[in-house]
Amino acid sequence: MKDRTAKCPRCGKEIFRYAQICPYCKSETKFVSIDDEMSQSRVEEKIKVVQEDTPASSDSLSEEQSPQSTMVQNKKDKKQHQGRMKKYVNHLKEDAEKVHEKYDEKIGRRFSKSTVLISSIIILLSLIVLGLYIAVQMMQHETFGQDTTIDRTMKLRIDSVENLVLKDSKILAKFPDRKRHCLLYLQNNELHYFNGASRVDSTLHLPELNSQAVVDSEGGILDAYLSTNEQYLVMIVSRKPGNTECGLYRLDIATRQLDVIDQGEVVREKDGFKVTSGRRTAIYDSTGDKISGMTGKEMDDFEAKMAADAAAKAEKEKAEKKSGDEKKDESKTEKEPEREKATEQVSKGTDVVTKPVEPVVPEKIEIKVK
Repeated sequence: MKDRTAKCPRCGKEIFRYAQICPYCKSETKFVSIDDEMSQSRVEEKIKVVQEDTPASSDSLSEEQSPQSTMVQNKKDKKQHQGRMKKYVNHLKEDAEKVHEKYDEKIGRRFSKSTVLISSIIILLSLIVLGLYIAVQMMQHETFGQDTTIDRTMKLRIDSVENLVLKDSKILAKFPDRKRHCLLYLQNNELHYFNGASRVDSTLHLPELNSQAVVDSEGGILDAYLSTNEQYLVMIVSRKPGNTECGLYRLDIATRQLDVIDQGEVVREKDGFKVTSGRRTAIYDSTGDKISGMTGKEMDDFEAKMAADAAAKAEKEKAEKKSGDEKKDESKTEKEPEREKATEQVSKGTDVVTKPVEPVVPEKIEIKVK
């Protein structure tokens, strides 16, 4: 049997020699089909068998064969045909598998490249989003422009002053960084501020920082707390002798700006402060921001507005009443002149009773006789 492979006339790849269409380039090969070759080989075999079985001289016997030999030959041809078809089908399967493998390999390479590209894009976008989130968080905490790096020199200076502070004093805040570099502590109900850069320890007087801040000289600053964001110092201050009235003040540590938040009875709670004054109660968080209720200023403004509204209402009612009385007086004055006119027409000595009218009698009648 000849070699079972042949080259495609178009793409030049090795394919099955009986394939009518190339499995690679899908072009027509114009090869001899297996059926044509089988029929030709079968004819050749028959001629060969006849020539071997019969002598060369007897032509009549070579043409005529027995039915039994014909049946045997047909079975043999059938088996050979089935064997060739089986080989042809197997070869087609192998070619199809090779084509599929090459196709899958090519698609796999493309898919792997696209997967790597998509994955890299997703990672890049994730890094960008993460960077934006970190930037927003840093901006919210105001870490840009504020160097919070600990300066060892500042730390040593602040620690030395902290060791010299009296035992009955209260350390409120310590910032050994390069931006604030200060120590805040409460001593004898006064707020002390030590500047690590200038090495100056000074007392902060609240009325000097804010003219609206009132501090009782005897009570002073009762207590102070550092806010959770370490930006403010919230203080409870005595405003009147005997701590009968307190104030809730807030100091910005970086700018030393003092805000008067509220006044009244101040109570420190777990997560903030509660201020009670009269019929109102206001709740504040640890940074001094209002959570609920009305502040003293809001209450004063509200009461002033209510008083102004009541005064305006009373004035309006008074004006309406006055205008109503004036209208009544005007109606009375309009009716009285008519009566006076009626009395003016009749004099005082005149009898208003009507008398019968006497007929007019001529004085003298002359009768002339002719």
